[in-house]
Amino acid sequence: MKISPSYVAQLLAANEDDAIEALSHLAGFWSARARLSEIGELIGLSPSERAAHLALWYSGEVGNGGHTQYFMNLWGSFAHETVDSLETLGLEEAASILGNAIRVFPDRHLPKERTARLAALKRLSRHHLGLLHQADLALGAIAMQFDMQILGYLQQHRHDVLAAEQS
Repeated sequence: MKISPSYVAQLLAANEDDAIEALSHLAGFWSARARLSEIGELIGLSPSERAAHLALWYSGEVGNGGHTQYFMNLWGSFAHETVDSLETLGLEEAASILGNAIRVFPDRHLPKERTARLAALKRLSRHHLGLLHQADLALGAIAMQFDMQILGYLQQHRHDVLAAEQS
């Protein structure tokens, strides 16, 4: 599907009121290319799109059901990579929140395989679950930063955004 470069530029230049909608449109386009490889790697996205994609899924999952939901679902398998993506996007506080949430697991490591992640979550103490709840609240308190920060990053890397789709 071909997309007009002026439309992409318009989306990337969205103001704060339109940022969520703009990111939703952008992600909708690049998500058609995103897929998991046979070994569970996220492929088909440019580096900028990948960073934004992981950050958006993290924010969305935690906003919907907390860190426990994020860790239980597919995108939880990318938690360690998402920390790096958040830092790349300039969302250092969010990267710190996710990094601290990961630290409640044994060896400060979240398993990539879903069954192992679910088992690790099931073994968490009330104290550790409380720490995840605190991480939920902390992320919620900074959620307003996400959209404009991601859009700003994507605008700086506009050559890397939807390049395959632009005519």
